[in-house]
Amino acid sequence: KKQRSEKSSWERRFEELCAFKAQNGHCNVSTLDAHTKSLGKWVSRQRGFYKRNTLSSNHIQQLNSVGFIWDLLEQAKRVIQEEYLELKPHTATQFRRLYLGSP
Repeated sequence: KKQRSEKSSWERRFEELCAFKAQNGHCNVSTLDAHTKSLGKWVSRQRGFYKRNTLSSNHIQQLNSVGFIWDLLEQAKRVIQEEYLELKPHTATQFRRLYLGSP
């Protein structure tokens, strides 16, 4: 019985997360916002369980299905690198225009 109530609790939180994503376009729930603090803590706990290999494969699969980011630092690094690579050619062109007088 206890496991069943835990599962239903997990499912309720997962549904909250899906609603959050539908509204915000991502699953990175803040623990600093009073409205989302509880869900944010749940999201953080899921990441911790995942890192410790204690999250069920079913839960991992469900979270993956909604684009859950497991490692925020790695994700931030990827985004910064992608933005840098997009801007790099433009930056060189702007540098030549500004400092070398090239078109």
